[in-house]
Amino acid sequence: MLEEQTVLITILREVIASYDRKMETLIKSNNSVLLLNSGALDSLRDNLEFITEMDLSIALSVLNELNIKKEEKDKIYNYLDSIKKLLTLNKEEHTTYEITNDQLAYVELFFKKVDELAEKNKQQHLDNLKKIAKLNSIRSKYGDLLDQIEDSNNKKYISDLNLISLLLNEYELEEKTKRSILINIMKYNQKVN
Repeated sequence: MLEEQTVLITILREVIASYDRKMETLIKSNNSVLLLNSGALDSLRDNLEFITEMDLSIALSVLNELNIKKEEKDKIYNYLDSIKKLLTLNKEEHTTYEITNDQLAYVELFFKKVDELAEKNKQQHLDNLKKIAKLNSIRSKYGDLLDQIEDSNNKKYISDLNLISLLLNEYELEEKTKRSILINIMKYNQKVN
């Protein structure tokens, strides 16, 4: 029985691998800079002095993930950099530089952009989770079908014709090959009986 299903088995393995890659890509796309650096960003939001301990590459990564013009990114980053330098001087050299209102306005702008990105990422994350769940559901059905076909002790019919139809349409096979697979499934069901 197994030898008659080699084409179907090959197709199932390839489609399952394709679904695994799609899900992995969606999972990776959920790893936003905000998610990976939320602790540092929260600490900075709570206390501007934290900027002296923070690696500004985090802020730069956040700015790069934003959909804003390069000039605006550069300006925000330069203000953050100058604030870090001033506060570092205050901390290490005991100077008394004060942060200006203009500088604080750019810190506020930075966090406004962070909040916008967080909202966008939240929606994208939810959308990706839905896509992953849908892909995983179909992938699971394909996996069950593959296990069923490969199990020589199995005595169960292949009865999910919608799944077979989805598989054959998804893989874009020639009509002749589709018919051959369907005939082999009928033979498989007959032998199981």
